[in-house]
Amino acid sequence: MPEREALWLVELAKQCGLYQATMSGILPIPWTEIRAWQKATGYTDYWLAETIRGLSKDYVNEFNEAKDPARVSPLLEVTSKEDHRAKVSNQLKKFKENNK
Repeated sequence: MPEREALWLVELAKQCGLYQATMSGILPIPWTEIRAWQKATGYTDYWLAETIRGLSKDYVNEFNEAKDPARVSPLLEVTSKEDHRAKVSNQLKKFKENNK
């Protein structure tokens, strides 16, 4: 999640549009759409356009990568393989105990 102070940027990106839907899937919002949104809203700073475009690219990349069912959630804490194995092992033990 973004820092609380940056949430307003996420809201502006959502207003502009996080992606463009096409027949072959979703793409990052095009620069022309960002520029049109800027003209309509008065948010004309270039850094804001770059930020919105970057958020759009990140959103589309995450959307596409999340289709892999084996992909680890980006919200999970990064842990070592040993810690992960221990956690899975404990979950499996609990599952077996509950399903006797």
